[in-house]
Amino acid sequence: MELSSEDLAALGVALNEAALLGVEVDRHPAPRRQLYLQLSGELELRVSDGGTRTFPAGTAFLLEDVSGKGHVTRALGTSEVRGAIVQLS
Repeated sequence: MELSSEDLAALGVALNEAALLGVEVDRHPAPRRQLYLQLSGELELRVSDGGTRTFPAGTAFLLEDVSGKGHVTRALGTSEVRGAIVQLS
């Protein structure tokens, strides 16, 4: 995602926490276009092309896979995973 001065309209913000380390959420598409801010812990996403991406605390990523196979999410490391989800319009 390129940095831009353009504002993104948001519908809301939700906080997310995975208390159990190593928890894996089955393949699913994002419910809507959203920006995920990784606050603590580390997440791994396995995307539909088979690639895996890791997101440590302090990173942000844009979820746009609102149709199709979606992604698999897994909590990594030794810290609880906490994030903020900005729901985009």
